[in-house]
Amino acid sequence: AVDTEALCIQGGVKVWSIRVDVHALNDGGNLLDACAIAALAGLLHFRKCDVEVLDGVGQIVDSQERDPVPLSIHHLPIPVSFALFQGQPQADPATIEEESMDGLLCVAVNQHGEICGVHKPGGSPVPLDLLATCTEIAVKKAEDITSKIQQALAEDQAKRAKKKKNVHDRYHAEMLEVDSQLPPIPTAPLAKAPRKPDEVVPVPIASGLGGAGGMIPMDSDDEEPPQKKHKK
Repeated sequence: AVDTEALCIQGGVKVWSIRVDVHALNDGGNLLDACAIAALAGLLHFRKCDVEVLDGVGQIVDSQERDPVPLSIHHLPIPVSFALFQGQPQADPATIEEESMDGLLCVAVNQHGEICGVHKPGGSPVPLDLLATCTEIAVKKAEDITSKIQQALAEDQAKRAKKKKNVHDRYHAEMLEVDSQLPPIPTAPLAKAPRKPDEVVPVPIASGLGGAGGMIPMDSDDEEPPQKKHKK
């Protein structure tokens, strides 16, 4: 079900290694089907970090910089086991049914209704009509189990997206408001420095008054520069 080519990092050099560990805490019957479905759900839920290869050296990209990506899985094979009692199948047998059954039949079907495998570990023989009946039951159960897995994964993905969206709310702080209409700051008038009696202050004159333009001296007691007389 897992696309092994998508696990390649660098052709002929580096590749991802995927391992699934299943720990059974309780066995109420049909343990193999439960372990297989749990492993499949774990592979669908798993996200692997992206890898950048620079000059032949692979470096794992931090999940904070780039979102991890899910595994590439082609289809979802769901195993459905049947306990056989004198030619009568019983799906998902309990522990007490497994102890008294005549045989066991397991049919693996994917979400498209396609048969992925049939396992018959000894016991009483299975006729073709019984195999067809078990296959029809397995197809319906596989659709139900697949829909529950996808629903649980969608809910988990929504929780992850919401958690990532609200990550900055932890450091959220209210903005400070400053009143822009503040009273003006009083300023003292600039005092003019006293001028010396004999100080000459240069004043610019415009060249359009008939002269060549330049500076004329101004006595400290005069308020205005002397007017330049024009010769007729």
